[in-house]
Amino acid sequence: EVIEDEFSTDEQVIVRTWVATDEAGNSTTVTQTITVADILAPTIVSQPNDTTVVCGSEIPPVVPPVFTDNCEEFIVDFSEVIEDEFSSDEQVIVRTWVATDEAGNSTTVVQRITVEDNVAPVLVSVPNDTTVVCGSDIPAVVPAVFTDNCDEFVVDFSEVIFDDYSTDEQVI
Repeated sequence: EVIEDEFSTDEQVIVRTWVATDEAGNSTTVTQTITVADILAPTIVSQPNDTTVVCGSEIPPVVPPVFTDNCEEFIVDFSEVIEDEFSSDEQVIVRTWVATDEAGNSTTVVQRITVEDNVAPVLVSVPNDTTVVCGSDIPAVVPAVFTDNCDEFVVDFSEVIFDDYSTDEQVI
C-alpha cells in the first residue's frame, strides 16, 4: 500500500497493489486507487438565535456557534456590523461567523439582533395648571420635561388661547 500526498490538506490518494504469482513465475497485478478528498464543509453543532431587544437595554453578549469538521482543523472568522446605524427607530446588529476548513470548504452562521425603539418618551414634569387675576401677567412658558430610553427626541409645543367673553375668562 502506497499513500501519496500523505500530508496534503485537501486530498490524499491511497494506491493498493496486489500481485499474484504462480510457481512458474507468471504474475497478475491489480491496483485499487482510493482518493480521500475533503469535500464537506464544517457542520454547525449549535448557534446563537436571532433576537430583538428594546433600545437602551443591554445587547446580548457574543456567544459563538460551535462547529465540527470531518477531516482537518478549521478556522472561524468573526465579524459584527451595525445596519441602519443612523436610523431613528431600529438598528440591526449582524454577527457573522465563517468556519473554513483546510480544503477551503466553509459554513456561515449569521445572528441578527434587532434593536427597536418601541417605548414612547416618558413625562418627567409638567407645569401645574394655574389661575391668574385678570390684568396680571401670564406666567412665562415652563417647558415640560421628558426622557426617552433611546434617541434624541423632539418636543413640540403649542399654545392656544380660548376667549370666553361671557364669563370674562381666558383659558390658555
